[in-house]
Amino acid sequence: MHSIAEHITQHVDLATSFKDPSHSGSDKGTAYEYACEVLTLGLVIFDFKDAIREGDGDQVLLLWKYMLILFKATGRKNYAIEALTLLSQYHILLPCNLAEQLKWSRFVNVRGLPGHNISCDLHMEHLNRLVKVSIEGLGANKSEKSIKRVAKAMGVLTKATNSFDCEVGIVSTSGKHSEKSQLKDLKTIIQQLVECDPFKSGAQRPLRSFPNLQRNVFKTLDEKKVKEWMVERFSIISQPVMASLNLVQDSDSSDDDQDMC
Repeated sequence: MHSIAEHITQHVDLATSFKDPSHSGSDKGTAYEYACEVLTLGLVIFDFKDAIREGDGDQVLLLWKYMLILFKATGRKNYAIEALTLLSQYHILLPCNLAEQLKWSRFVNVRGLPGHNISCDLHMEHLNRLVKVSIEGLGANKSEKSIKRVAKAMGVLTKATNSFDCEVGIVSTSGKHSEKSQLKDLKTIIQQLVECDPFKSGAQRPLRSFPNLQRNVFKTLDEKKVKEWMVERFSIISQPVMASLNLVQDSDSSDDDQDMC
């Protein structure tokens, strides 16, 4: 079973990958530690968002491996379980065709332009908004039956309204929110960063808000305990997935038997 943990965490070496040989750890809880951690995790977030926009399923899964260990190190139990569930399904539990669907069907591109993908969860929120608008239009005819009818017809309604807008020349507004210029705020932040020089390692500037902050959040992880946790959770995760796959196989076998008859 430990090979399962090894397989899921490949490319993530708990023992060596997050060590910094040039860092002595004497600046614990300082501005330097905080600045390094913000820069590291900020780049991970930017990479994750960029992978979603580009529809890069391989990069998204690679980042989920990193975030699995990150969630475990920071005590985010439920997020760590979700990450482990996703990676277990893709690498071990699902057959090849379903694993590929899991990897590539996580994005939606409603505009058909490169670099304009959004996550399926966000697209579902957009559809929920359209459903709510349609339900409001029912007025006094609002009932459980009519609401179900609207929800089931949402796909057809969306296509019909988009087609009508295209035929009459109505230009749809972009779903991207307009943002106020951040130039003034950026200049203020840059000025403060230049003054305090947070990346100067020698300066001992403790942060009262984060007295125990460490630059390496993985430093406190016990590799053995993490792998034991992964094996324990995998045994729980695999039960419903294997049961559903067995039902599908049994159904396919019964269909084949009927065809033979």
